[in-house]
Amino acid sequence: MNTLHQDTQRFEAWLADFDKKIEELRRQVAAAEGYRQKGLQNELDELLARRRKADEHMAELRLADAEAWARDDLRTSIFAVFDDIGKRLDRLMARV
Repeated sequence: MNTLHQDTQRFEAWLADFDKKIEELRRQVAAAEGYRQKGLQNELDELLARRRKADEHMAELRLADAEAWARDDLRTSIFAVFDDIGKRLDRLMARV
């Protein structure tokens, strides 16, 4: 089982990767036209909301990292958010 610090580092790396992909998606959505752009923008907006949620979780995780990995519910929630972001990114990348 990973330590809290290892998990925090892994999540930070994922966020960096997500952010690169999100920036690429922003460019591609901006280049799309009409109805397609509207649909992609709506999904991108939802993805960005999830990304903000990940930031909230990461703030909590960074605080918990100093103490210990005691809250499995937080860990489970973070995994769910990151998994969701990854899936949304993959789905949007496949569409643009």
